[in-house]
Amino acid sequence: PLLLLQVKLVGKQRLVLDLSCRQRDGQYWVVTDRWQRFSSLSLGEASLAELAGSCDEFLVHGVDVEGMQLGIDETLVELLGKWSPIPVTYAGGARTLVRAQISCFLGPLFVKACTVVYYSVGWPTGN
Repeated sequence: PLLLLQVKLVGKQRLVLDLSCRQRDGQYWVVTDRWQRFSSLSLGEASLAELAGSCDEFLVHGVDVEGMQLGIDETLVELLGKWSPIPVTYAGGARTLVRAQISCFLGPLFVKACTVVYYSVGWPTGN
């Protein structure tokens, strides 16, 4: 109901859904409350297809690697590339810009659909 109201008020083409997610029991789940509470929404082809009807793009935070600069969650990026019918911006874990660009090719749709958000205290020196 709230999402439908937002679509009605501003239009699907102006909405980006933030799907911050963590892995649990072999699945990725949307998390809330500062990434501490697992919601009942698991990421999958069906759930992304349904949500895509209400927005123009997804912003997906790989919470398990966010801010650690230990590398992106390649499994999550690959799954997003297979499942998402709309553009996805992925954020989380990138160590370098080169590594971030490589992630755009992990999923078949990501060549067109992926923008990796890279930020670091050391940007642009790479530290």
